[in-house]
Amino acid sequence: MSSSKIKSKFSRPQVEDYEKRRYRGLDQRIVDWKERRAVRRCLIGILDRGGTSAIGIRRDDIGGAIVLDAPCGYGRMLEIAAEAAGRGGLLLCADISEAMVARAKARAGAASEARSNSGGDAPKIAGFAADIVAGLPLKPGAADVVLSLRLFHHLHRAEDRAAALTEFARVARYGAVVSFYRENRLHALQRKLRARIKGARYEVRMLEGRLFKTEAEAAGFRVVAVEALFRGIHAQRYAVLEKR
Repeated sequence: MSSSKIKSKFSRPQVEDYEKRRYRGLDQRIVDWKERRAVRRCLIGILDRGGTSAIGIRRDDIGGAIVLDAPCGYGRMLEIAAEAAGRGGLLLCADISEAMVARAKARAGAASEARSNSGGDAPKIAGFAADIVAGLPLKPGAADVVLSLRLFHHLHRAEDRAAALTEFARVARYGAVVSFYRENRLHALQRKLRARIKGARYEVRMLEGRLFKTEAEAAGFRVVAVEALFRGIHAQRYAVLEKR
């Protein structure tokens, strides 16, 4: 799918509608809760390895961390990303949809204001629209860590996954947290049944764990941990990647 088609798909009203219904059901609320816990643990792991004593607290004189959330979507994980960046840090929101970026920045800004008012850490916020596969408008090492959720199961071509991973390795100083769908027969069957019942039109790309590791290493990462969302019944995995 081209960038223009994706951008036109998400107008402001469509982003608002998607945000309202995406995690509305009980099963999806459970997924959201579990995913937030997993993302927080993984980001802490990367930042600890990158020179922090705790999430968002750097040991050098920079202050906070620089966290890039790409694709940020409507900003579902930006509260956690902002926590990771911390006071004096920078939260970067990137997505192929300008409407998504605008919504994510608004959510992040509201969360940061609330944290500041309560005496918590609040990073600066910036955002931009970009096609990750085509390239990010950032200098090498511009971010301490990259967070990329729910992108790779939409990338069916190996060259597209390689391009995205290579970009993340280029712009990340320490590493990345990347989600992908590992091959899971039960989850694949569940998706087929749901597609037949609800008429879902798109397919996700599930990868062998070894293949994802090979692709990540080829891009310049080392896979140090892989965490499951629901082991055995769900394909979603969160990989902690360190720069080599």
